[in-house]
Amino acid sequence: MIVIGNKLVTIVIELRKNERSMRERYVKSLLDMIILQLIKGTPSCGFDIITFINNYFNILLSPGTIYPLLSTLEKCGLIKHKNEKRYKIYALTKKGEKHIRSMMNDYMQVHKQCLSLSKQSVLSWIHMRR
Repeated sequence: MIVIGNKLVTIVIELRKNERSMRERYVKSLLDMIILQLIKGTPSCGFDIITFINNYFNILLSPGTIYPLLSTLEKCGLIKHKNEKRYKIYALTKKGEKHIRSMMNDYMQVHKQCLSLSKQSVLSWIHMRR
């Protein structure tokens, strides 16, 4: 590998920033599914959810991102909480269990479709539409 000044270093740094921002975008767009899946296995407080996401995905989300979503999920009847000491411990409801199964099925189908895309299949589809 040939390094010309700091050019290569700059390119590598930019690629890593882009990878991180893409991963953060994916996590944020799937955050409701991630939270529901997480508390399905282990009822958790908001702080534990933030810590898990930080440790697992290497993305630090603010409480201002997590707590409003928890409130929305609770208002929709997908989760409920119990007060334990100073914490609200969130757990999945029956409705939440059905919802997460449906979300996971939809996600897996879209994921498979994305993986099966190829330039040729997209071009074929475009030509068929004309």
